[in-house]
Amino acid sequence: MSDLDKDADGSMTFDQYRRESLADIQAAMKELFTDPALELRDFGGVSDAGVFRFSKGGVKDFHYKNLSGGEKAAFDLLLDIFIKRTEYQDAVYCIDEAEAHVATALHGPLLRAMFNLIPIESQLWIATHSIGFIRQAFELKKQGVDVVFLNFSGRDFDQQVIIEPEMPKRSFWQEMYRVALDDLSGLIAPKNIVICEGNKEQADKGFDAECYNKIFSDKYPETLFVSYGSSSDVIKNEHLMNILTALAQDVNVFRLIDRDDKNDEERNREIENGVCVLGRREIENYLYDPEVLKRFLKQNGKCEYTEAIMSKYEELLPSEIDFAAADVKCVTQQLLHYIKQTTNLPFLADKRTGFALQHLAPALAATSCVYDELVESVFNPGI
Repeated sequence: MSDLDKDADGSMTFDQYRRESLADIQAAMKELFTDPALELRDFGGVSDAGVFRFSKGGVKDFHYKNLSGGEKAAFDLLLDIFIKRTEYQDAVYCIDEAEAHVATALHGPLLRAMFNLIPIESQLWIATHSIGFIRQAFELKKQGVDVVFLNFSGRDFDQQVIIEPEMPKRSFWQEMYRVALDDLSGLIAPKNIVICEGNKEQADKGFDAECYNKIFSDKYPETLFVSYGSSSDVIKNEHLMNILTALAQDVNVFRLIDRDDKNDEERNREIENGVCVLGRREIENYLYDPEVLKRFLKQNGKCEYTEAIMSKYEELLPSEIDFAAADVKCVTQQLLHYIKQTTNLPFLADKRTGFALQHLAPALAATSCVYDELVESVFNPGI
């Protein structure tokens, strides 16, 4: 009525006005419902009490009440945005559980349709447990759209809570699958599985895999590392690779072992046989690299102790020793004790494994020279 009174272009015909008014929401409906297509025909007139009319398949004109529950839910969301966007050009549109009553297959397309309808100066905030919504948002982010993920899981809201944006990584997706799929979440397989070493006789038998998962979770979220015995166990158990490949369609399974005392020829021979081999002796030779330790001290505001700790490092591992081949693991507990004693950081673990997982793995991921070298060994083990 406002358009009729003063706002609309006076040269526009009624037919043009109807078509232009409906164009965006009709396009959104056509994109969302394709098999068969569900099309909004018109808003209904005064004689029809303003009831929306639709066409679908061979039926050209039917009442809003004849839509399915899911169709109504999706249409209502699109209609709310469509109606409000003219008045609210610079606003935050908040929707709680937009997936309610909507078929799972439509979750991603619905998010895209809503995003396309909101004004360019506005924001769309959605609280959801829908994997489809999160996946679609992740795809939009990869296409350059400004998307932020806020994870509310595991927070105590009786206390002050600061939530910062995070990129979806493996732990994020696992939590999403756990909430959305409950008992079925274990059936979701990663794209790549890497079988690596882990001593069956020790309590930290999964240490290597935990380190790799923590180091690579941001840039390789679809890769899962699994510890499985000694290097010979990893090399010989090709049947395990076959089982994993058979259980999960389209999953790639690789093997990764430590270099240990292998010379270049022995390492290259294993690589030729399809086994990835670290360029350094073992994972500790990367975790306790001097540059990683310096990064750890910087991250924790203890740069003033760098010289003292590097001196202790030189005492334990003299520079004339080939660091890549040295048995770094044997001195890590001593080094940890000295770091705790020197820096007085209150939160450091007592054991070398806990210290490495909590602090050195994230520091390594942020140390490009060491990280890139490890990537080459694990993901691009060319001879």
